Amino acid sequence: MWRKLLILPGALTYLLVLYWLFTLAFPFLLDGIARIQTAVNDAQGTSGLIFVESPEVYTRQRLVNDRYTQDAWLRGKLKEIDEEDSLFVDAVEAQQTTVKAKVTASTDPTAAPPAPDAPATDTGALPALPDIGPVPFQAKFELQSSARDKIRQLILENALDDRHDLSGNTVFGLKFDTAVLPGSHATLSPTVIVRMAANPLERLNKKPATLSHHFGRIFNPDKEAQLDPKDVEDIALLDKLDTHFDAWRHDVEQRLNEHKSEESESCMKARVSSNASFRASLCYAGQISLEGEQALTDLFAQRTALDEALYFVLRLPRRDISFGNDYLRMVREDASAMCAQAELDGTAPTVRDLITSRAGTTNTFALPDPWGRLFEMRVQARPDTSPRTCGMALDLRLDGLELPLMFVSEPLGAEEEGIILGSGWRPIACQTRDCLQAGRTVWAQLRNPDAEALAVVEQALDTATLTTLSSSMDEIAVASGTEGRLCFVEFPGPRQWFYIGSEAPDGLNSRCFKGDGMYFRMGSYMFLRRMSEVESYTYAAFPRGDVSGVVRETGKQTELSGGISGLPALSAALGLSTSERSRRTEALPSMINFASGEGRRDNDADLSEANKVFDFGWSIVKEGVKKPMVASQLVLVSVPAYLDELELELWKGFLDIDRVPFNRAEYNGRNLEDRIAALMPSFEKRTVRLKIPPDYSALDGVVVSTNLISGPRIKGIRLQRCFAVQPGGGLTISIPGERLWRSTVVTLDGIKANSIEVMPDMRGILANFNLPELGGTGDPGRVTRLLQVWTSEGTSRASVVIAHGGSVDACTVSDPLPGAR
Repeated sequence: MWRKLLILPGALTYLLVLYWLFTLAFPFLLDGIARIQTAVNDAQGTSGLIFVESPEVYTRQRLVNDRYTQDAWLRGKLKEIDEEDSLFVDAVEAQQTTVKAKVTASTDPTAAPPAPDAPATDTGALPALPDIGPVPFQAKFELQSSARDKIRQLILENALDDRHDLSGNTVFGLKFDTAVLPGSHATLSPTVIVRMAANPLERLNKKPATLSHHFGRIFNPDKEAQLDPKDVEDIALLDKLDTHFDAWRHDVEQRLNEHKSEESESCMKARVSSNASFRASLCYAGQISLEGEQALTDLFAQRTALDEALYFVLRLPRRDISFGNDYLRMVREDASAMCAQAELDGTAPTVRDLITSRAGTTNTFALPDPWGRLFEMRVQARPDTSPRTCGMALDLRLDGLELPLMFVSEPLGAEEEGIILGSGWRPIACQTRDCLQAGRTVWAQLRNPDAEALAVVEQALDTATLTTLSSSMDEIAVASGTEGRLCFVEFPGPRQWFYIGSEAPDGLNSRCFKGDGMYFRMGSYMFLRRMSEVESYTYAAFPRGDVSGVVRETGKQTELSGGISGLPALSAALGLSTSERSRRTEALPSMINFASGEGRRDNDADLSEANKVFDFGWSIVKEGVKKPMVASQLVLVSVPAYLDELELELWKGFLDIDRVPFNRAEYNGRNLEDRIAALMPSFEKRTVRLKIPPDYSALDGVVVSTNLISGPRIKGIRLQRCFAVQPGGGLTISIPGERLWRSTVVTLDGIKANSIEVMPDMRGILANFNLPELGGTGDPGRVTRLLQVWTSEGTSRASVVIAHGGSVDACTVSDPLPGAR
């Protein structure tokens, strides 16, 4: 007995130890079970393959036309809301409950007891759904208002917003096709996430001002060659940007010459007339003869077309445009010099002799601001050999502005400053430490040394830029081991002093100063500064979210029965039944698109505004186990207009949104790839590079001035003279011009066009009307009408002739050319 008593405490101790060990191990056991369960679920939920094809690229013109079509459809849906047969009921439900109870009792000892499973139920038929009655006014009003608000929102979203090309951007559509082959137990959502590095300038290691010395070309190239190369990675990006700057410059130049050629039609005449002008005598008594004066005026008639091109393409005010007459004045100056020399030589030159002597001569002009801080214009004349000609063809060329700068490193007195000023150089306001403390001065040589041009240069050469340029000049002096010199010589004449270089010739009065100089590529530098400010962002993603239309009809019938049996002389039965039926029509989401701007987050660096990227993606969210499917997504992105390539980083996998951690601050602090890894148990990543066509015309506004460039303009010289109304009332008017496509409405004497289509090159639109026959005064078949193009930036108008009825064939080339304003 006592042995049993001794065993009992030991057993209890053993049980307590086991309990204690179990208590300690239980959490770990649960965690292990959870991990195993998660692994199993992940293996099932993430199994499958996701294929994303290389995206198709759609340009802005195709997107604008698509949106005009979508706008017409949405406005048609607005009208449907008020139609009588429009139904605003989303669900019809009916419920019927039938309760029947039957209790029987018998005390007859000889009666058979009722079966216990014999319920007192109905026939079991489900109730019929009621017909839809009229919707009460208040409910219908609220439903209509909600539907209208939704459509109005879509109409506003459908229109390209006013910022998409105001900052040097253009819009592209990227269409992705995604194929999903899920595993048999895949329940997580197949997801694709895309990050786009759109602006290559985001990779610059320095700010534009600290890179300004790369845009300088030292007066003495031998000194510059002694410098050690630096900023190698940045130089590669700057060289690429220079290529874009030259391409944009060439695009503007081409548009100028195209418009000049179109405007030249007004001065063209038979070549015989031009030949007579070439043979005219140039001089009389040492001066230009009247015959020569008239011949030069006739031969250089294209000068007015030159000014019109600058007015239309560069949007320069007419008061600032006189380049055509200025060029003719330069030709006359050369003619006067030739006549004076001919008087001494006893010769009689013709106008052709003057033209031959000027072959290859290019005259340079400074453009007004803001174009003047980027380009200077060169004009060269050549004989036009076409059957119909204006005489001399004037070819325009734009060159990137190179600004000569001098950095004088010694204090200057009034006399020394007068020498530099007398040579055409102007001082630049300098607030750098060298200028304020060491007496350094900075000078620029301007083609038009007026106060306005000087203010433009000073705005471009701010303190940060001048500091970098001054430091660069010091580095060159140290590397070369010699101090530079800037020498001026004196010649007789109104402008007595001239810059001659680093050495003064013997025998001439000269002055030299300590310092050095460079040719600063100001046009390219301004292009860099403006392009580094360009914003890139995801514009929109379509579809907003795919839905599946589902009709759900449910029915339920419940029966309850009971009975009492087995008791002598007593039996009972009880029955209860209920039935329900409902039907609901609803739209269930099947795919969700998302787009959000994000910045690259580096653990060792803060997020900077210049280092922005943006993300977009889509997730297939159908309920339950996923099935094989193919989905298409269209994403509109706004990127710098000069780009010729887009780089996309693409992640694809199965998204588990339940993995979002509770500590959102820590999660949001991670870089993008770490955040994706936290939500996708497994994913694949690849990089896609797309070639895209640059949209250089969109750069005009950001590089120059949005206010100067904005606004529609009908190109009257290309506008057709007469348009014919078809028998059914259809009328299509082609309207050439610039910036005619922005939220456009076209009217013809106040009658609005039914539809609008944008030309492939964005330089015109087609307006389609459905009109009854128009009447008017004079010839009833030909009426002059006012054509107006209204956009979000303004309006432009022109007069056109409309032919209809029996005069449809009356549109001839003899119709006068209407003017556009």
